[in-house]
Amino acid sequence: MISDQTAAVLWAWLAGHGVRVLLLILAALVAFRLLEAAMGRLENVIVSRGERILHDQRRRAVTLAKIFRSTGLVVIVIVGGLLVLEEFSIDITPLLAGASVVGLAIGLGAQTLVRDVIGGLFVLIEDQYHIGDTIHVAGVSGTVEYISLRVTHLRDADGTLHLVPNGEMRIVSNATTGWSRAIVDVRVGYAQDSERVLKALNAAVAAANEDPEVKPLLLEPLTVAGVESLEADSMRLRVTAKTQVGRQDAVKRAVRRHILARFDADKIAGAPVPGDAKAA
Repeated sequence: MISDQTAAVLWAWLAGHGVRVLLLILAALVAFRLLEAAMGRLENVIVSRGERILHDQRRRAVTLAKIFRSTGLVVIVIVGGLLVLEEFSIDITPLLAGASVVGLAIGLGAQTLVRDVIGGLFVLIEDQYHIGDTIHVAGVSGTVEYISLRVTHLRDADGTLHLVPNGEMRIVSNATTGWSRAIVDVRVGYAQDSERVLKALNAAVAAANEDPEVKPLLLEPLTVAGVESLEADSMRLRVTAKTQVGRQDAVKRAVRRHILARFDADKIAGAPVPGDAKAA
């Protein structure tokens, strides 16, 4: 049987510390509910951004929300647990010191991992690229096959898979965002009549603009920019066009075909330059 003195002490503790423990638990529950609501909002915002709403965007949004949710839950549990222990008159100083030492060791040993994870978060939040995009980053180019918080998988034209840590994403060049530009350079010797060459080039471009295989790929008509540069033994002329995203190569191949056919018909000694300027 509990003595009157013990009961009095227990009721006094419940009236003071007990109420504070209950309030701490309620505060932790409210914080977690707010975190859940915020993560749901974040997921909806990420999914609704931009014109392209793809499955991989939804998956990344869910992944990001889960990461924030789990991290927030850990923080809430740790902080709430320490405060509750303090209400039971348990000295939490050794726990804080031990956590500091462990945290310092982990921080020193995992700086690269933390940098990669933070880089992955910014890739997801800023919507820098998607699965299926063609990007150039960290000295390699390829199509994005997979994105995680730590690493991005790129498959290049030779089929080689490159694993690029997200912490290396200093400058990312995305060739498949919004629109692309097709650029075809043509080199012609100085012996050729420049007016005749420009006339033939304009005729080839006009034919390409009406080509049923090319026209649907264009956002703006092909145009002849004129003489781009004067070289030691030839002049370089340029044809440009704004195309649908990722379709610049198909347009360039068709333009080369029309130029060669027109130049052959007009007996003009010239050809598209191998390795045309890369599309923007």
